Amino acid sequence: MKVLFVGNYDLAGSYLAQRLYKEGNRLCWITSESHRELFFRGTKGKVYRVEPDYHTCAQILAMESVNYVVFLSGGIRSGDTDGHQSGRMLQAIRSVLHAGLNYKLTGVAYLSASELSNQDLLTADLEELRGAERVVSAFCQAHSMRCTILRLGQVYGRGLYGDLGLLGDAMEKIQGGEGALFCPFTRDSRIDLLDGGDAADAVYRLVSELHSGVYTVTTGYPVTMEQLYTTAALQLGYQGEIFYGDLVHQENPAACTPLKEQTGWMPFHRFDQEGGQAVRSILEFNRQAAENQEEVRRKNIGGSPLFKMILETGQTLLLFVALLLLSSFMPDWSDLRLVDLRLMYVVIVAVSFGMCQGLLATVLACVAYILGVMRSGVDPSYMLYSIDYWVPFAVYGTVGATLGYITGKRNDDLHVLQKEYDDLDEEYNFLKGTYREMAQVKNHLQKQIMISKESFSSIYEITERLNSLSPRMILFKTVKVLEETMECPNVAIYILPNQGGGYGRLMACSASLASKLNPSLNVENIPEIWEAVGQGQMFVNCDLIPNYPGYVMPVCNGDTVTSMVMLYDLEPEKFTVHYRNLFRTVVQLVQQNMVRAWQYESAAKEGRYFPGSRVLHPQALREELETLEMASQELNYQYDVARVGLPAGMDQAEGVRRMERLVRGTDLLGCNEQGGYQAVFLFAGQAGRMQIEERFRANGLELAWEV
Repeated sequence: MKVLFVGNYDLAGSYLAQRLYKEGNRLCWITSESHRELFFRGTKGKVYRVEPDYHTCAQILAMESVNYVVFLSGGIRSGDTDGHQSGRMLQAIRSVLHAGLNYKLTGVAYLSASELSNQDLLTADLEELRGAERVVSAFCQAHSMRCTILRLGQVYGRGLYGDLGLLGDAMEKIQGGEGALFCPFTRDSRIDLLDGGDAADAVYRLVSELHSGVYTVTTGYPVTMEQLYTTAALQLGYQGEIFYGDLVHQENPAACTPLKEQTGWMPFHRFDQEGGQAVRSILEFNRQAAENQEEVRRKNIGGSPLFKMILETGQTLLLFVALLLLSSFMPDWSDLRLVDLRLMYVVIVAVSFGMCQGLLATVLACVAYILGVMRSGVDPSYMLYSIDYWVPFAVYGTVGATLGYITGKRNDDLHVLQKEYDDLDEEYNFLKGTYREMAQVKNHLQKQIMISKESFSSIYEITERLNSLSPRMILFKTVKVLEETMECPNVAIYILPNQGGGYGRLMACSASLASKLNPSLNVENIPEIWEAVGQGQMFVNCDLIPNYPGYVMPVCNGDTVTSMVMLYDLEPEKFTVHYRNLFRTVVQLVQQNMVRAWQYESAAKEGRYFPGSRVLHPQALREELETLEMASQELNYQYDVARVGLPAGMDQAEGVRRMERLVRGTDLLGCNEQGGYQAVFLFAGQAGRMQIEERFRANGLELAWEV
């Protein structure tokens, strides 16, 4: 996926970009900020520092092949509105959306603020956010585009104080030594502080799982203003008094419930538990950022080409002055008369500073040579006609140019090597960080494998236990597997013989449910379950509907729902992401084995049934009875076997047609080894026996129940 971020710096956007990049997505960013670093270290993406008008956005969308857009509002959410012009964000949103009509955008996300859930809060910034939400939502609805609006709590993390909202404001005031610390809200007001990594994880889940709508992304564990300011003051060593204002701010802890239920997301960091550590991390980040900024400033001054040229020129001129002074003493030193100081000067400068300064030194050396000749009483015009006087000029020029070129080339090669080294060092640091992260993940997974009952060996064991070519045997074993894996003694499996509707027939269940469940289940009486299961999705009874199972997962053959696996009377701690994923995984293993068993039965149908009927051959009937007997011993499974007698004079074909009409899809009809007919009824019971006898008797058939 190629993702385009639109807007100025946003802390949550930077965390989201980092997460998307790690997942293999390509990134680009449109911003009107001229210099600020937008991506975290190690995150690669192209940045367009332009005003997002229609034509510019159209060109960027075309060049980058963007298929998903994320609109940012970090400056407004954090309260850092310096340089913010009212309406600029709306203009950027409209430009990108209209330009995107000509390209294959799969969806749009807008990072808004959780304060919009409270309709009583009326400020200019919040109204602009609310207006942007309406624009994005209406546009996407009109053009059938997936839209995800995310109302974030106040995000904190690896950011500057100005990007952290109230927390950053409090820390900046303490660091700045502004005297008494003042909070505009009451001490009992609450705010939900959200870690940037957690925010990115929540947004990524919603985007990757193709959710649309409005979601509140908060932890659900708000802290009071007193707790926030006290934590910041304690970690920063502030011992003064904290004053609180009259404004009231409250958070709804349940606002994030839809997000958690639909994605299974849970915050990994909570400020009420890790506030001190978070403040220390922010303090260290800002201290390091200030040091880096000062170092960059010094490097920019010291590394400026103009500054470097002025410094080198100054050194060249000082050496020239030293040359003139030494030259004035040369006639008195007989031992140095044969030493050409001017040539030495050219060599030193050219080797030290390169071509430009080498040529300047050559010119100065020539000037010094002319002055020396003039001091010896030679007419300067005579030098133009005498070739002997040209030799020093040629030597100085050749030496200065040659050595200057060699030095310049060497410096350029060193600069290239240094740049390659810096790139390699950055890649090394990135790979080292990735390795450390992978090592942490590996250790975490290894720990889970060692201490968890659902290790790879358990998955292999489950696969082996479900390895059968009999659908009935697979379903019976599924009950035991789920009882052990989910630690739940209440498992039931209903077959849907009418291919996704009508009545479901109880096929297998735990012993504890055998006397409680109805053998037939009308799908129309469970609309909440069927709404999810009918689409192949898992149903979770989050609303605790009475008499409903906790989990329901369909087993499908292609696009058709053939059965439902249910867990009843789940304990509250079983409604977690871990158990949901575990239940889903086991049922998917069941589905894979069921599909294989159905394919086998379809291929072997001629060998199991008499031609053109549902009557099993004696061997196939014996195998089914052995499977039912095993289920009866292990699961206290209830089934009844009866001999079916045809009245004298009834044609065999007519008798078979009547029996097939009376035997349900989940029951069995077969021919035993003595040539007689046998019917097997599941979960009939004493009352069911009487009803079955009446139906058969009404059709001219007699039943004799076997003990």
